[in-house]
Amino acid sequence: MIRRFTKLLLPLLVAAFFIAGCQDPKKIYVEAVELDEKGQSDQAIETLDEAIKADSEFSDAYSLKGDIFQRQGKLEQSSQAYEQAVKYNPVSFKDLYNLGKVNYALDRYEKAIGAFVRALELHPESYDANYFTAKTYYKLEDYEKALNYATEARLISPDNTELEILFGDIYTATSNYETAIAEYRRALEREGNKPEIMIPLGLAYIRSGSFDVARELLNETIRVAPDDHRIYQYLGYLDLRAKDFEASIENYRVASSLKPGDQLSLKGSGVAYILKGFRDKDPVIKDKGIQQWRVALRLQPDQPGLRRLIRKYSKVKVQ
Repeated sequence: MIRRFTKLLLPLLVAAFFIAGCQDPKKIYVEAVELDEKGQSDQAIETLDEAIKADSEFSDAYSLKGDIFQRQGKLEQSSQAYEQAVKYNPVSFKDLYNLGKVNYALDRYEKAIGAFVRALELHPESYDANYFTAKTYYKLEDYEKALNYATEARLISPDNTELEILFGDIYTATSNYETAIAEYRRALEREGNKPEIMIPLGLAYIRSGSFDVARELLNETIRVAPDDHRIYQYLGYLDLRAKDFEASIENYRVASSLKPGDQLSLKGSGVAYILKGFRDKDPVIKDKGIQQWRVALRLQPDQPGLRRLIRKYSKVKVQ
């Protein structure tokens, strides 16, 4: 009897094993898409892994994994998934572009550039790819290439606020302050008082020497972005230039409270304290400035110039 059942069941077991090992990855992928559309992202990832087990070169499955991980903010996993997607489908513009985006968000700019440039080889008319390539070259401080790709993006989409801001950033970095100001103002006229435009415009005014205009703009910006440390940092610098050391110290204090450990705020505060100490002939105040610099150095030790300044001004007597 047992032998008879074994003969009957064995072919069925073999058939079941064979069927299980030959699942259609496309059908599994469709199930994953449906799960993702229902908001069941984690289950979708598990289902996509099943599809990949059935076909290890299934680029669409890797692509959707990349999309889901990107939405979830799991950028490292997203990058790995997109890398696999473009490995098995090297002409996928969508996956190359997204590989660039997640690596940009991870501050891996060289890797992002590689992906964006490959994406543009497939679709050179893409505004988004040109814009992000320009933005990435800006981060890499290759301003000539940043300007070239930004110009291409402008040919595709002439009236674009984010692009005007990027142009402003590039021109500020290359000391073309009047052109930068014109770009920021164009964006400001279209969008209104937005801090992401007003703050870099304020910096461009400072660097162009338009200190009163910069101060007026930055004071206005406080009303729309009271928690942005850069506003107080820039005002601290303007106060320092005006030799209003008390106001400078206060603005740098606020900047540091909003972004603890910020190097520019600590160094600027140190300068303000030291100059106030010399003006008031108060060594205690001067030493507060030295202490601010020491905090900055402790947080970022590789600053030989700052180390030299600390040694120099520690020896100088207040008279």
